[in-house]
Amino acid sequence: MYPKIPELYTIAAMMYEDKGKINKAAKLREIGAELSEPDGGRWAKIGDLYFESKYFEQAAYCYGRALKSDQHNVNLMCCRA
Repeated sequence: MYPKIPELYTIAAMMYEDKGKINKAAKLREIGAELSEPDGGRWAKIGDLYFESKYFEQAAYCYGRALKSDQHNVNLMCCRA
């Protein structure tokens, strides 16, 4: 069973980012975001990581989740397009 503490996933993701394993980091951050309260900034960061890894479909999904929390953020609207 996996722990249901979002911060643990964020910390693990940061370690993977430091090692250059961006896709793995994004997946861990996504798990943490699912376990957390809605947070547009958290989802935008995940979208950025997926975009950097050229996983554009996942990036668009994450930007969409970010927009649900921050519907007036023009930057997120552009990222999702």
